[in-house]
Amino acid sequence: MLKKSLFALFLSLLFLSCGNNFLYEKDIALPENVWRYDNAAVFSFDIEDSAALYNLYFDLAHAVDFKTQNLYVKFYTTTPSGKITEDLVSLELAGKDGVWFGDCGGEKCTLSIPLQNNAYFAETGTYELRAEQYSRTEALPGVYSVGFSIEKTDKKRQ
Repeated sequence: MLKKSLFALFLSLLFLSCGNNFLYEKDIALPENVWRYDNAAVFSFDIEDSAALYNLYFDLAHAVDFKTQNLYVKFYTTTPSGKITEDLVSLELAGKDGVWFGDCGGEKCTLSIPLQNNAYFAETGTYELRAEQYSRTEALPGVYSVGFSIEKTDKKRQ
């Protein structure tokens, strides 16, 4: 237990000490705290520097009594030139011991899940990221909000 507490403290200090440089942040509240198949979260953002590297995060707020330890999300990315890519990702919300990874208080847990570190965008212009829940049930109760954020690093691609 002490090791987990020290690890959590270390992570908190690490994130607080690194002044995040978020280029984009958006959260979308879900009606009735249910994420349905037909309720995709759409994020539109501009990239001006195609040489920069970015860290991409999926932000989630869910109920403390959420029924699964992971969440499948299908991501569709549309580039400024219209090319669409599709990725299916399993987002881990809890460890094998059932302890949530997020910051939990009251009825809600919030967490920011790294999707990709040191990513780059080959084109400048407006991108769109569409996130759809891809679980076994059409309506996924206990999801308060979903979000997407982009952190610009001070690194450049080679």
